[in-house]
Amino acid sequence: MSSSYPHVMIPHLLSGPVMLFLTHLLLFEAAVVVVVALLPTVSMGMNKDTELVFDDMPKRTHSLRVVVFLTQGCSGSSWFHSTLVQAAKLEGYAVYSGVTKECLRPSSDRNRFYEEGICDVECAIVKALHEAEKHADYFFIGAMYDFPDSIAQAMAPWKPTTLFYFRANSLNFVSCQVRDCFNKKVGESVDALGSQSNVCFQRRHSNATNFAKLNPEYLKTSLDWNTKNMNKMIDSMDHLKQYGYETNSPVVYDELMTLFEYDTSGVWTTVMREWEKVLFHVGINPAVAERIMRIEIAKLGIRPYIPSSKRLYNHEEVKNTLEELGPPYSNFYHTTIDEYVAFANTITQNRPS
Repeated sequence: MSSSYPHVMIPHLLSGPVMLFLTHLLLFEAAVVVVVALLPTVSMGMNKDTELVFDDMPKRTHSLRVVVFLTQGCSGSSWFHSTLVQAAKLEGYAVYSGVTKECLRPSSDRNRFYEEGICDVECAIVKALHEAEKHADYFFIGAMYDFPDSIAQAMAPWKPTTLFYFRANSLNFVSCQVRDCFNKKVGESVDALGSQSNVCFQRRHSNATNFAKLNPEYLKTSLDWNTKNMNKMIDSMDHLKQYGYETNSPVVYDELMTLFEYDTSGVWTTVMREWEKVLFHVGINPAVAERIMRIEIAKLGIRPYIPSSKRLYNHEEVKNTLEELGPPYSNFYHTTIDEYVAFANTITQNRPS
């Protein structure tokens, strides 16, 4: 039988048992090569002490700078964190991403070094810091609600820079908490017909719409809680002096930092100055502030203004309750962008020094 392919002549010596043995040997060697090639990938998923791959990061330019911003849920802290990271990267800094911004929580999902009963939060953050200082210039951390002495002491050798990030409009804060199903005492998450909604926190990642149906009986208490908790967190910095922490941490508000996204006249310079102060405080060139703002506008477009009524199911009842309470409570309810801007502008006058 003829063939267009050249014939390979195999000596008679390699036929039979010898050939079978060599074939098995070659297959075994090939399998070993595949397993060895896969070992780093397998160990990456199984060994929490294995370092991540940081090939996509620029070469670090200075020793690690740790920035801790104390915040609360529903304060816009995720956006603030991502924008800080973007600012650092625009200046060519390497930013650590081996754990999430909420790495001070007891969760292996947020800090992969955490292991219940083996490596607690203090142990986990120290491991993350040691890894970060090998690869990064910056490590941005969000401390939710408190910054315990034990964690502050564990992080002290890295001399963290601290600041506060809050949402000043307590009504927006409370309605967000209720819509996320975090605060069921003051109200419930409902759909457009007033029926209970289970969208909760996932509303951020879906097209579903839900509203906060607030209980007027607990409204004042909830609004006061936000303000008192912000002040409590600010006052808590004093006791950190014993660990060498700075105590001149700026208080930053989401309403001011994001105001430029609403395409309102006369606020661009005000917002840019706020960003410049924050960037200077954390050691990033303040001149990058305007670039950040323009990039955000180009990336996300103009943010649509949302009046209070679009977040609240029983908005008329809430509005009447706030009007009866008078200022500052009545100032939290806004129906136009001008009212929202006016509220934001009052923050610069009333914020803690």
